[in-house]
Amino acid sequence: MIILESKIFVIDGNEEYVDGYYLTLKDLERLVRDFQADCHDGFVSNDNAYIELWLKKHDRIVKKD
Repeated sequence: MIILESKIFVIDGNEEYVDGYYLTLKDLERLVRDFQADCHDGFVSNDNAYIELWLKKHDRIVKKD
């Protein structure tokens, strides 16, 4: 599962918490490929729901040396 994270960012000189899913390039590549394949096959009816479900079902890809 790729979890929702909170990070502190400096925005206009103020520190603010920003929630988001932080993906590696490999994670993003896999998400895009899966999304394109499922769109082509007609399995995607709601983009946002598809991406949220994908994030819950997949583990973060960790680069192994």
